[in-house]
Amino acid sequence: MVSDPEPDGPPSAIRTYIECLREIPPEATHRLVVQDDAQPHPEFRARAERALRERQEPLVAFFVPGMGLHGRHLKQAAKEQRDWIELPRAANWVPTVALAWPRELAEAFVPFAEEHVARRAARRMHTMGDDPVVGSFARAHGLTVWATVPCLVEHPDTVPSLIRGRNYEGTNPARRAAVYRAD
Repeated sequence: MVSDPEPDGPPSAIRTYIECLREIPPEATHRLVVQDDAQPHPEFRARAERALRERQEPLVAFFVPGMGLHGRHLKQAAKEQRDWIELPRAANWVPTVALAWPRELAEAFVPFAEEHVARRAARRMHTMGDDPVVGSFARAHGLTVWATVPCLVEHPDTVPSLIRGRNYEGTNPARRAAVYRAD
């Protein structure tokens, strides 16, 4: 469990996300970041380990929201009964609710993200979101992001969001999984 290193500072998902990737145990091949309000599938560990053995691509998303370009593509892949989808590179963000990183990329992301936040701070711009910073990193490095179909994590969205403190009571499809089956 990783906590916000500046809990009294302005809300910033990226600040805590950087901390999640800062230190990786020496024996680990990957780092999986799962947000604290996410609900993994009952068989998440076994399915995630199998997925990471099967898909050696740079980033693997176990959650994709139900709206937007990513969500549309994942829903279509589910209709076609596919197990995987390559997320569209046209989007300017990567879903971070449950994202697995190979060790080397996680280690490279930390200084990239710190520099990104520092550049924005120098222009008096606060950086809150983690999704767009991960998207910038993926674009800068030409990375492929794959997602499991269906999602292995649900984001029930029943607690207030860090961003603007909104609570949608689980009704916002942009914050729920595009396709999730608990059975």
